[in-house]
Amino acid sequence: MSEALTLIRSSVAGNTVLHTPLTARCESKGVILCLAGLSGSKEALGRHRRMAAFAEAGYGVVLCDHHNAGERRDKKLEPLSNIEGWTSCQKDTFWRAIYRTACEVPEVVSWAIQTFQTTDISAYGSSMGGDCYLTSLVFERRLRALVCDRASPDWLRPNSKGNVLGESVEGDALYERHCPSNRLAAFDGHPTAMLFLCGESDEHVPRALAEGFVADLRAARAYVQAERLQVAVLPSRRWLGHIFAEPVDVTLRCLTFLDAVSAPDGDSAAVVALDEDGPAVDEDAAPMACMVAAAAGTENKPPHRTECWARSICSHSSSPRLTA
Repeated sequence: MSEALTLIRSSVAGNTVLHTPLTARCESKGVILCLAGLSGSKEALGRHRRMAAFAEAGYGVVLCDHHNAGERRDKKLEPLSNIEGWTSCQKDTFWRAIYRTACEVPEVVSWAIQTFQTTDISAYGSSMGGDCYLTSLVFERRLRALVCDRASPDWLRPNSKGNVLGESVEGDALYERHCPSNRLAAFDGHPTAMLFLCGESDEHVPRALAEGFVADLRAARAYVQAERLQVAVLPSRRWLGHIFAEPVDVTLRCLTFLDAVSAPDGDSAAVVALDEDGPAVDEDAAPMACMVAAAAGTENKPPHRTECWARSICSHSSSPRLTA
């Protein structure tokens, strides 16, 4: 079994984050800021095999909580938790949590640059976490790349099942001013490369939301290089089709994209387009060599550090070790 992921507690603008040791990052790799979905916390995210895979690949990993979630849950400030707000009136509690979390991203980026001594900072957000990071791009332009894992550029999530929008004047105002789908001009010439990972059968965050957003940005020529703005549609299942069927494939695509974007000297031409009909691998059974070969066709090439993630994602299940 793989060794537990070691995480260190630090404070950023009064909020606690967890991160891998500075010495664990490979010098040629950057840092990935990570946010979980609605029901997650930084501690739970630290137990996710994908985080271990990022670390095994040589990246520095920073885990944060959303506003009003995890250690940041404050009943005096917010009577309802984000989950309670999501089930009763998303325009109020849920949208406010997305926006306030997004507003804190620049502080985390600045802290990561100073702490890890690199400007190669990217982000990965799962569902709500992706909503937060995508919203931050309206005003934050230092992220090298963003992977939006089942995230929506439109907070309304048109044609979504499972939403309870409710009514909120404050929420409507936040939507008009800050929702990414209403701020297309902010993405003109944006330096952050984006990859949207969508569930083929997802009825909660329909793929059409990301596909439409990307089409609008391309039509506006906001991203001249198509490789820097991608959508990959992957098999999904279970609750409203919102759960990816092949989690290993998701991690492969994340690392392939992030590795390409973080090419030496910022070589944006090195970013590769992801094949939507790419490999589907068995998380529990596929050996590392098969997964790496399926991902990149590198059977006869020397091993790359990114390949180390496979060992972790197939066997890592223990809780992270926290240090002060």
